[in-house]
Amino acid sequence: MKESMTTEKKNQIAPAQRELLTLGFLMAFSKSSISTKKIWPPTPTARGLREVSDIIYGFIPLYYPVNLIVDTPEFQRLRRIKQMGTVDLIQNFKLLMDESVPLGSVNVFICTISFPVYYLSTQFVNLLAEKPNTGIDSRDRLCVAIAGLCHDIGHGPFSHLYEECLKRVDQGNSWTHEKASVLIFRRLCKNKELKKALDEFLEPEDYVFIEEIIKPPKEKFDKSGCWAYQGRPREKSFLYDIVCNVNDSFDVDKYDYLLRDSLYTGLAIPFNKNTLKRIMSWAMPLEVSDETDKNKNKYFRLCYAEKVSKDLWHVGESRYLLHQTVLDHRVTRVCEHLLLKIITAAAEHLTFTGDDGRQYNLATITKNLEAFLKSDDSILDTSTFVKIRKSTTQEFKEAKYYCECLSRRCLPKFVGKKSLITSEDAEKWNSEEKVKKAILQKVDSDSISEKDIIVSIRSLHYGMGIEENPMNRVLLYNPKATKIAAFAYDGEEVTPIKKVKRRLDGDVSVTVFLSYEAFKRDESIVEVVRKAFKLCFFLMHQLENELVIWSSIKFCIKISPVNAQYYYRLTVCHKDNQTTDQLISKLSIAVLKKCNFSEISLNLRYYYV
Repeated sequence: MKESMTTEKKNQIAPAQRELLTLGFLMAFSKSSISTKKIWPPTPTARGLREVSDIIYGFIPLYYPVNLIVDTPEFQRLRRIKQMGTVDLIQNFKLLMDESVPLGSVNVFICTISFPVYYLSTQFVNLLAEKPNTGIDSRDRLCVAIAGLCHDIGHGPFSHLYEECLKRVDQGNSWTHEKASVLIFRRLCKNKELKKALDEFLEPEDYVFIEEIIKPPKEKFDKSGCWAYQGRPREKSFLYDIVCNVNDSFDVDKYDYLLRDSLYTGLAIPFNKNTLKRIMSWAMPLEVSDETDKNKNKYFRLCYAEKVSKDLWHVGESRYLLHQTVLDHRVTRVCEHLLLKIITAAAEHLTFTGDDGRQYNLATITKNLEAFLKSDDSILDTSTFVKIRKSTTQEFKEAKYYCECLSRRCLPKFVGKKSLITSEDAEKWNSEEKVKKAILQKVDSDSISEKDIIVSIRSLHYGMGIEENPMNRVLLYNPKATKIAAFAYDGEEVTPIKKVKRRLDGDVSVTVFLSYEAFKRDESIVEVVRKAFKLCFFLMHQLENELVIWSSIKFCIKISPVNAQYYYRLTVCHKDNQTTDQLISKLSIAVLKKCNFSEISLNLRYYYV
């Protein structure tokens, strides 16, 4: 009897509580019933299955309405743009495959550059949806997928090379390919058929969300401390980290181009598909404080299990290796120089018609989207090259000359390359003009002018600039902890590379060439300029006699000139069993301080006694 009375009391709910529960249920029900949008992705049988074939990921399904975006002139333009600039001039491979092949009753198309990012975006968001309390729904999945597909749709001719060209011909132009991608996506949404199909799955705020993924706003919070993004609330802020991660640069866009560039160039890198799988599987959204905000406002971002910290490091390491070995190759640099010369010289005379009927050249096409979409790598295809090379008019004279040089491989001659490892050196040699003037001051010959010296300055880093290592920005968590919380990476687990200062946050490489015209006048000028280059970057003064630069109980270091070519003998007398790394580290400090050398590499010969 007592038990039944107790049960009865437990089951009784106060009127106020009952009212609140009913209200909550109705709100939840009404909220879920308001949305009449379809679930994405639809079943393959509903709209028919379409796939693209990728050399890395295999068959990639294109679900409706994503396939409609692919079937637009704006997207198909990507087939005519190389994502690696002039690398194919030194690497024997095909950067983009655009053939289509039939396979049974399924339409299969060979993959272009944006499909893999779309695929990885879809895979990543699906993995995150399996995590507890993420709240990822169908609309989130589709938005992230579309953003991955369209994130690079705004690239100009020769990809990033066009942005470099714009800086030279119009320094005040703030155009970026991210801005263009957003504008092109808005243009796509003006297509009635496509917009109608997208509206079956998306709400109005979803279109804003897609644009914010492609080009994230600079500030996460406004001055009043409110969440500044419009597409998704603060609780879903981690979704912005999938395609374009501004927090630590680890995103699917980078993952894909590392795998793809490595495959096509044949360069072995630490990052691979297994690494990618581990990173995505162990990613988890956690609430963190915004360190860049003085109010320390909280939001959610992707954090990674502590055990994949080495895998994350391999991402930055692989990027560095690819840029250093392939994209920073001296022939790539010099070919880019000639190509930039051709584009800038012919820019005013290669015109495209805008939607207003006006003509826009390569320097002004960013002001009209219709004219911009008509430009791709074909601006310098065979027919255009022939047109320029056969031209007898004055307007193409300079471009014609550089076309001949590139076609006949009459390239500027390599003089030397220097990696700047300190911020002081990077600041000192931060412009091409400074390097040219310094070299000319040390050249004895009067037959060399400033236009004969070609300087290329590049930053080699892990993904966030030479001043910032992404590993210093990444957040980790311990999956075995009772209460999971994010914490910063401390670097204890990645000691072999971390200790190498030069590779920590990146460096700035300065490469010098001699113009082909100067080389043809006098081939010996190359050695003259090379000698001046070494004086500028490797030695601050020449040693005449032997000098003791370090002396202690344990060892003694002497440096002495070998010959007139600025080579020096470094003699090390040591009595203990120090490791080579420890010894070289001390030698570096000693030489830098005592002899004012900027680097110990090309100009020193080591002798251990």
